[in-house]
Amino acid sequence: MRGRAPSRALIIGGSLAGLFSANLLRRIGWKVMVCERSASDLAGRGAAISSHDALTPILHGIGIAFDHSNAIETSANICIDKRGRITHRLQIAPPRLATA
Repeated sequence: MRGRAPSRALIIGGSLAGLFSANLLRRIGWKVMVCERSASDLAGRGAAISSHDALTPILHGIGIAFDHSNAIETSANICIDKRGRITHRLQIAPPRLATA
């Protein structure tokens, strides 16, 4: 009896969630295609990865070390105006790690 063909997945959107899903599915033997469409260059997109309780185990699961050695701890999100003055501050508890 022949073995079963690998499962297949089509992921629409190359966001972090899409890329993580593709990576995790490939690791368990799935054939995966990720499709992303943008009318402009993607080079200027994104600023950093900010962690939360569920992110760190996922990063470790796909082989990415994410800890204090390659990130900074953030305890607040801030909004600034055109002059660089803080207009809003949102405290984060517990603090999160962020990396570019």
